[in-house]
Amino acid sequence: LNSQHPPTAGNSHDVPVAVEHPDVASRHGLVDGDSAVVESPHGSMRATVACSADMHPDSISLSHGWSDANVSLLTSERDVDELTGMVVQTAIGVVVRGVVDER
Repeated sequence: LNSQHPPTAGNSHDVPVAVEHPDVASRHGLVDGDSAVVESPHGSMRATVACSADMHPDSISLSHGWSDANVSLLTSERDVDELTGMVVQTAIGVVVRGVVDER
């Protein structure tokens, strides 16, 4: 199954990881492990921040396959790749902001 992550032992939360450059995360008051909201003009989703100096400062990385935190919420059916006819799923402008953890 490529489309959805199966539940794993010890991981009851359906929260993906948003990998971001640590300098960018720091400017937004975020550190590794913080809860965040990733928001595009089309929608938003919750993610856990993971900092990596390997990331370009102008990018974040989110994986697909989460049932509740669906990265498709950030896309739009109006933005379609002309060659494939698929919804554009890269180079989507987003804002990442911290949230208070509800634990």
